[in-house]
Amino acid sequence: MPGSIDVSFEQAPLFNDAGVLFMTYQSDALQQKFESDPIVSRQPIMRQRYVPVGLDAATALQDPNVAAVPWLLEELRPGLELIPAT
Repeated sequence: MPGSIDVSFEQAPLFNDAGVLFMTYQSDALQQKFESDPIVSRQPIMRQRYVPVGLDAATALQDPNVAAVPWLLEELRPGLELIPAT
């Protein structure tokens, strides 16, 4: 899928370099598996700047359009507010 990447759990420390980590899951089971993984759950970003988003938001991010952007910004606002000011 364009705009997405695969990262193994062993590479989870890379997440900490992100301003915020938005994640979308195909199922609740996959979200639970990710969040409960011992390597992932130890990462500081998971406590500070991790925001799960729904499939609708993920779809809008993949193919933004004029009609969806205002809605998308409101959906992502809580996570965007977590990004530290520079």
